[in-house]
Amino acid sequence: MNQKKLTKLGFIYVYFIIGLIMVINYPKSSDVILNQNYIVNTLAYFFMTGLFLIIFFKNRLDIFDPIFLFSIIYITMFSIVPNYDIAIGEILWFGVYLFEYGIRGTSFATLGYLVFCFTYTVHINRKPKKKIIFIERTEIYNKSLIAFLSLTLWIICLILSVVYLVLSGGMNLAYIFTLGVAGSVSPSILTPIGVISLFSYSLIPLSLVYNKYGKSKIVKIFLFVVTLLIQMIRGFRFIAIILILAYGVFYYLSVGRRPSGKSILSILIILAFLTGIMGFYRGDVRAGNEIDWDTFSTEDVNESIIGNFRIYKTYYGIIKAVPNLTSYTYGEQMFVYTLVLFIPRAIWPEKPSPPGTQAIELGISDYALKAGQAYPFIGEYYKEFGLLGILFFMGIFGYFMRYIKTKYLYNKSDPFGLMVYSILLPTTFQIMIRGYTPSNFYLVIFLVLPVLIIKYCSRSRLLKLVKEEK
Repeated sequence: MNQKKLTKLGFIYVYFIIGLIMVINYPKSSDVILNQNYIVNTLAYFFMTGLFLIIFFKNRLDIFDPIFLFSIIYITMFSIVPNYDIAIGEILWFGVYLFEYGIRGTSFATLGYLVFCFTYTVHINRKPKKKIIFIERTEIYNKSLIAFLSLTLWIICLILSVVYLVLSGGMNLAYIFTLGVAGSVSPSILTPIGVISLFSYSLIPLSLVYNKYGKSKIVKIFLFVVTLLIQMIRGFRFIAIILILAYGVFYYLSVGRRPSGKSILSILIILAFLTGIMGFYRGDVRAGNEIDWDTFSTEDVNESIIGNFRIYKTYYGIIKAVPNLTSYTYGEQMFVYTLVLFIPRAIWPEKPSPPGTQAIELGISDYALKAGQAYPFIGEYYKEFGLLGILFFMGIFGYFMRYIKTKYLYNKSDPFGLMVYSILLPTTFQIMIRGYTPSNFYLVIFLVLPVLIIKYCSRSRLLKLVKEEK
């Protein structure tokens, strides 16, 4: 039996094992609502995972296809973890019971996934009326210029990132580069120019570009380590994960290979502990406190990982509040506030807070709002336009994922395209678990734009080979 058949059987085996565990662990609770939620979540699991496997096998996809990571995160968040919480009795969220809105939430999420799969897989074939002209492009780049530009821009972005940490957090350099073990923190000096914090995102693509075209191994290691430290000191768990996965994905795409099962398991363990470590200390770091590493345990790892999937409860809270307790926001956050967010408070001191925060306050509690509780991306879609918002924007999301796959995934002749793809693929995780378009929009811009700028500036000549279809 070849490797492909073994892989297919492995997926099917895991599919039925998880489903069987769900069925066996049916809680039979005295709470009828919880029982109903469990049944609906189980049915949603079988439907969504079954649909995913059909698409995956029929189209002969691989693990670097966008729908693979997307489906794992989505199904885990809206089906597996809700059932897990019901089974262990983890049913409150900030002290509030929200499962009476869970059936609607799961049903909406399932419909959204169906639309995503449709726009991701459907291709409209049209017969051309004229001859098709194929243009094969071979771009030749100035490698020394690429290395120089990437390193120079990385240094500039590092300086801006450190300035932001010093001004807004009061940290000195020793505190920043030792993750709070050494150094000190002075009283915060709040800066109205928060936009400079966005340049810390650009450290990731710039270090990746230098890693490809730079000559010094010491500099490559230095750029990676310092970039990781900056993301960790800011407490951005999934930005650090984007960095690590981007390097890994780019390597495998460049050499035309896929990671083995052992490699995937090793990477998952590393990412799990990184997530746990950052979840453990980020509260102290953001408060400028000394970190007590002696209290760190594997329980911190478990809670940090599963906590990111429990934001489905915030989504339930939004369904509770909108439109019964507060109205839809009709694009105020996704479109209007995306423009507003970029305006510094130095220019607009009275810049308003993000719209729609009332939904969290009314749907859950004032404490949840002040804690900055996150919600998944479909929570934002629902808050803006209701069920139609989920269906429409999930369709857009599916089309976008298919677009970047078609444009970048298998184009080995364009290393910059592979870099863009390697960054955007893990960024999907952040977009899905943090439904806040204004922030996610600028995250994508500052992750992708440096690669495109360097590509444009370093392009020395373009060779074209034209073929006509007879």
